Parts: sequence; C-alpha cells; structure tokens
Amino acid sequence: MKPSEYTKLFLYSMNEDISTENIQKTLVKWWHNSRDKDGAGLRLTAYGYLVLRKNEFEFHRVDYSKDTVFDSKLILFLDKFLDCPFFINEQAIFVMSSKKAVELSLLSGDIRKYGDMKEASRQKKDREKMLGSKK
Repeated sequence: MKPSEYTKLFLYSMNEDISTENIQKTLVKWWHNSRDKDGAGLRLTAYGYLVLRKNEFEFHRVDYSKDTVFDSKLILFLDKFLDCPFFINEQAIFVMSSKKAVELSLLSGDIRKYGDMKEASRQKKDREKMLGSKK
C-alpha cells in the first residue's frame, strides 16, 4: 500500500476528515517520504508514530543489536523491504506487522543481517526470473 492509502485508512479509523486535501496535509506530517507512489517508504515521523499510538494502533517493538549503526544505506534498505508502517528511534524499531516483527526478532534485532538476507533473496529471485525467461 502507498502512504496515502495508509493515511486514508488511519484517518477513517480515527473518524477524521478523509478529503484529498486533508490526506495531503497529513502525509507531510506523518511520513518521512510523502511521495505517493508504489514502493514509497513507509517510515513514520515521530509525530505520525505518536498520533497512531495515541489512537491505539498496534506496533511491535524490536530492540536493535548494540552494534547497529544507522546510516543512509540502512534507512534506504528499511524503506525498500519493510512493507508496513514503521518508526525507528535510538533503541528500537516499531513495526505494525507482527510478521515483520518476528522476522526481525529472529535475527536478534540485527537489522543489517536482516537486510543482507532480504537483498540476497531478492537477487536470487531476479536471477531465477532471468534464467526462466531465457528458456
């Protein structure tokens, strides 16, 4: 889903105005990447996260491994592979999907390891597609 689709769904659930104008204003406040296209990142701003928590939307906390270093590469990875809204701070990542929380937890919060595994899986699928199309 796109950030605008999530925004509309959240606003509707909160009995708020779901006009196009209000969705556009809310997108900028709630999302780090407010571009509305498929594949746009679903990283919430602190404000967006707090509004959703206040309205009792459920998030799952996964603490990072102690040596996790956040850089632009890691943030881009999270935007690419997390298909649910999420928020990150200095101690943990908060995801709306219980499945993603379990995946991250199985790696003891090692987000780089998670990223490496997802990227390897994506590359394998791409190779299989290429080989399949050559037959």
